[in-house]
Amino acid sequence: LAALAVHCGKAVSTSGLVDALWADDPPRTAGKTLQNYVLRVRRALARAGGPAIVTLPDGYCLQAAPDVVDAVLAESLIGQARQEMAGGDPAEAARLLRRALGLWRGPALGEFAGRPFAAAEALRLDELRETALEDLFDAELALGRHHEVVGGLEALVASGPLRERRWGQLMVALYRDGRQAEALDAFGRVRQVLRQDLGVDPGAELRRLHRAILRQSPGLAWQPQPQSQSREAAV
Repeated sequence: LAALAVHCGKAVSTSGLVDALWADDPPRTAGKTLQNYVLRVRRALARAGGPAIVTLPDGYCLQAAPDVVDAVLAESLIGQARQEMAGGDPAEAARLLRRALGLWRGPALGEFAGRPFAAAEALRLDELRETALEDLFDAELALGRHHEVVGGLEALVASGPLRERRWGQLMVALYRDGRQAEALDAFGRVRQVLRQDLGVDPGAELRRLHRAILRQSPGLAWQPQPQSQSREAAV
């Protein structure tokens, strides 16, 4: 079922499913055993009112509504959130992102760690979660919640210290919270990390942000967005 869900809505060949189940050591009866497995999964899904597995000339396909497979739903919600953010509604973007992130229950496809059929998709979904977390903090900063997110951003940079975007978010949050010295210290920390681990300096965007903080650039100040405020007030 997991091997089919990874390719939800797409055909998965019989040989691909045999590889997913048994890798390099399939039994002589692999084809017949696979048919029995599919039958059992079909019955279980039918009892639960779940999606259908369609038999194709050389394989199978899991046909499910977009909101049935968590990975598919999460990707859709994240895409919607980015559209809302681009349209100037960070409150709605934040709501959608929280809903999407709530679908993760740990590492993607964690129970199939090391299985070839899951490896690439697990990496993709875990990266999607990391960028969605960063998107959420962008939305929170746009809503003026710089004080509330400092702690979360400190934890985020600790979990991914080579991701410069989150360091920039932390610097902005600290600066807007009246903690200019700590914002500059954060730049020193990321510079040290990047030099030690990769032998490089922070990228152009972080350097520009560092200079803007030194100058106390007016452009760094939070500006409320009327549309997002009215949406939140309605909620």
